[in-house]
Amino acid sequence: ADKIVVIPNGVDINKFTPATNKGKIKEEILSLRESNFVFTMVGRLWPQKNPLYFVEVAKQIIKNELIPGSIFVLVGDGELMSVIKEHYLEDELLHNRLLLLGWRNDISDILKASDVFVLPSLWEGMPLAILEAQSTGLPCV
Repeated sequence: ADKIVVIPNGVDINKFTPATNKGKIKEEILSLRESNFVFTMVGRLWPQKNPLYFVEVAKQIIKNELIPGSIFVLVGDGELMSVIKEHYLEDELLHNRLLLLGWRNDISDILKASDVFVLPSLWEGMPLAILEAQSTGLPCV
């Protein structure tokens, strides 16, 4: 028992910090207006991460006009990317409201441009993505 050490997930708190000028970052990183309300999901696009649920929720929020100016950003790639492109990207409701960014190296900037982080996973251990979002000061659902 003396030889077992638990090393928790860590986050670079110098990189994942709250935004000081969210509106400017939204414009520069995502080409959006400051008034847009940005929901972001970061993760592999495969069944466990449940990105299809994220997209379905986006459709409902937009359809029912629950949050005017809402934008849904999906960062990542995987086996469900083709399904999302084929079944959702051409959906009139989601046109210009669902951004599929693929894999990115500027996750900290994307999180700073976001208003809410969404983790729709069916199961997780301790996801690094949620720790990074929390370190950035985002509310997480």
